Amino acid sequence: MRIATLAVLFAFAGSTATAQPVPDPWWARYKDASQQVKLPDGREMTLHCEGSGAPVVVLDAGLGDGAASWRKVQGEIAKTTTVCGYDRAGLGGSTMGPLPRDTASIAADLKALLKAAKLPGPYVLVGHSMGSYDMRMYASLNLKRVAGMVLVDPSADGQMARMLAAAPRLEELQKASYATLSSCAAQAKAGTLTPQTKGCGQPPPPDVPAELRDWARARSSPHNFITVASELESFNTLDTPQLLNVKRPFGSIPLIVLTGKPTIPGATSEESEAVYKVWVTMHDEMAALSTKGVNRPVPGAGHYIQYEKPAVVIAAVQEVVEAVRAKR
Repeated sequence: MRIATLAVLFAFAGSTATAQPVPDPWWARYKDASQQVKLPDGREMTLHCEGSGAPVVVLDAGLGDGAASWRKVQGEIAKTTTVCGYDRAGLGGSTMGPLPRDTASIAADLKALLKAAKLPGPYVLVGHSMGSYDMRMYASLNLKRVAGMVLVDPSADGQMARMLAAAPRLEELQKASYATLSSCAAQAKAGTLTPQTKGCGQPPPPDVPAELRDWARARSSPHNFITVASELESFNTLDTPQLLNVKRPFGSIPLIVLTGKPTIPGATSEESEAVYKVWVTMHDEMAALSTKGVNRPVPGAGHYIQYEKPAVVIAAVQEVVEAVRAKR
């Protein structure tokens, strides 16, 4: 869902989030080794695990992304422990979920998925961007099942109101970025969306090997746009109230927040700097959820730190895994 992802990352689209054109062997592992896990309600979710050992690391991607968001880091983390990425309902190979796709529903799906897949906890949760909502929601409701967390340039509670206070024109820029997604989702709901619909094509990422490009293209479907549009709407209206309703301290679990400095398309340098200061402050607050939390700026990285500085993400996850093992 590259088109949707880049369109709806709020202030943080337009960083160097494009995949490298070199074919990535992760895709073949994902195709051949993923499992379709059946949930109690009959829906299926795609789960891709690599490695062995405990604690199990669980990866949740940002808005419009699935397991593939972690392809630059999963293989290396797997050398340390078991690491599992998944496609949220309505994305990748997972069955469409009931609307709205809010963080409470996504966290409930994750709980059901981990149980159905018989993956033992407590887990190290890793969330990117909007995925941090899902991971913090899961942790607040199931803290005994959480051993540690890594949040990769995470979205924050009520972030748009706080960022708009620093840069009011951001709302105008954001609405413009939604136009394509909204149009594609509306046509998908009406049943008029086709692969030839202008602006709604979903070509495979450029690092998909040539022999897998037809397979990757076939996994795209109109319900992807409906799902992402619902996730976005929920992000703007439902997710923060839901999260604040259950929010609780995370005790002393190891928690690392990684902060990038993405560009804001169309914004002035002054607006970008003002928003970045708010972004850092919100990440400081998020790190404070644990007495062992820390917020680490990542120089030279934008929003997709796992693409731009994968070694930093790998090291942070391994650090938390080792801290969990030492505590045990």
